[in-house]
Order: sequence, then C-alpha cells, then structure tokens
Amino acid sequence: MMEKKIDRGEQFSVIMMDIDHFKQYNSDHTHAGADELLKNLGQFLLDRVDRDHFAFRWGGEEFLVVMPGSAGLTPTPCNPVRIP
Repeated sequence: MMEKKIDRGEQFSVIMMDIDHFKQYNSDHTHAGADELLKNLGQFLLDRVDRDHFAFRWGGEEFLVVMPGSAGLTPTPCNPVRIP
C-alpha cells in the first residue's frame, strides 16, 4: 500500500522513536521480558495511529510511524512518553 502511494508521488511524514535505556531493561528483565516490552509498545502504537498510518518496528528498539498525506505540516518535536 505504501509503495503505491510513493509511486503516485504522495508525500508523507515520519516519526522515529526509540526506547531509552533498553539495553539495561533487557539485562534486568531477561530477553523474554524485553521481547514482551517490544510487543506491548508495538501494540500501543498500532492502537493509537490513524487507520491510514503505519506503525512498525524499525530494528532493535527503534520504531517508525509513517503518515501518508501529512507532509507539509509544521515539524514539531514529539513529546516523550514515559510508561512506568
């Protein structure tokens, strides 16, 4: 779907984010705990993005949200989300 939008020349915006202190979390909570955190964050993003936007894991602890049709908006920093 995104390929078609790009082929048609549609513009889009991207948010890139990562998890602070993920390596320490991985050490403290084992690989299984860290995997669960990644799954939960992925679901958290999917539950909150618009239907025509895409949220996915980019690699390691990085995630992307791709928002077709939103290019040209004034760029603003995203607020950090702290999840206890």
